[in-house]
Amino acid sequence: MLEFRRVLFRSRADGHSKRKAYLVKGDRCNPIRVQNNFIYIEFFNNSSYKSTDGWICMDDIEVVY
Repeated sequence: MLEFRRVLFRSRADGHSKRKAYLVKGDRCNPIRVQNNFIYIEFFNNSSYKSTDGWICMDDIEVVY
């Protein structure tokens, strides 16, 4: 599991493709794949029943076991 403070999704595994979508502290998801210093994730919001996917920077997360 991964836990976040406030982390912006990115369209690509780079530092230049930030999107408006983000995760906040307490949101949890499982990683799909890793590339460079980024993780591709899928997140499902139980409140709105919507899913979001994209890349997040590994430097912005904390791994929770």
